[in-house]
Amino acid sequence: MTTKRFQTRGSGLSTLRHPVLHVGMALCLTSMTIVKATNPEPSAPPAQIFCEDQFQALRNDANTDATPERQLDRWKALKPKCDGNATYQLRLGGFNVEAGHLDEARIAFESGLKLGGSEKELRLGLSDVEFRQGHLEAAWALASGLIDAHPDWAPGYSAAAQVQLVRHQFDEAIHNLEHANTLTPGSGAFQLLAMAYYQQRRPREAAAAMQRALKLDRSALKNTQAVCATAFSLVQLGHVPEADQLLKRHVLLRPSAADVPQFKEATTLVGHRLESRAP
Repeated sequence: MTTKRFQTRGSGLSTLRHPVLHVGMALCLTSMTIVKATNPEPSAPPAQIFCEDQFQALRNDANTDATPERQLDRWKALKPKCDGNATYQLRLGGFNVEAGHLDEARIAFESGLKLGGSEKELRLGLSDVEFRQGHLEAAWALASGLIDAHPDWAPGYSAAAQVQLVRHQFDEAIHNLEHANTLTPGSGAFQLLAMAYYQQRRPREAAAAMQRALKLDRSALKNTQAVCATAFSLVQLGHVPEADQLLKRHVLLRPSAADVPQFKEATTLVGHRLESRAP
């Protein structure tokens, strides 16, 4: 799997610039894959079944007001009952990623690989860590390796696409994301598509992609960059009140978004458009 030469074209609109887009895609990949709950085989060891049940309970909390640090602490408290298998390390790595502890996440994923099991998920986690730390070549190598080894596994294509988005290879990213969704429709892939379509001046498709993302997983509303791309797209379509409601719902779930430049730009634009409509 190869990529084309880096492209630097933008949308010509209010673009999602590299630092902001970088963070958003990393969060998107995490919510789609690393922390996705699975159902253990009936023959799985009792400890693994117990831990997956506990993991599902924590993920349900994630849809309320549980902070990443709190979830991480609660998962660590399960170590005496759950440690010693790759699944525990996979989840530990995912919670560390969400809490921003990337070095600790790397250690967890690498420890899981040594234990055996969940190999592709652990390598996906390592790809996400590399991506978040700005090591695009390493992230790409892991993602393309996953596609080569597991061509029917959707998350590998999404991992590759987020690297391509940062490189402004929008056509290639969209191709991979659309293919991922033909394999297994995923909220994370649709969130990335919303950003990619926005960059290509395709606001209707961007808004539709985010709608699909939210239908699959309401936590997509926590992705600041996907929300901003969708809000800008809705404004371009003339749906200003809908953009306003989307931004307000987002900041309630992620108050820190209020300090993100792209979010400030979106709220300012929407505010001005609403004022111009006032009688």
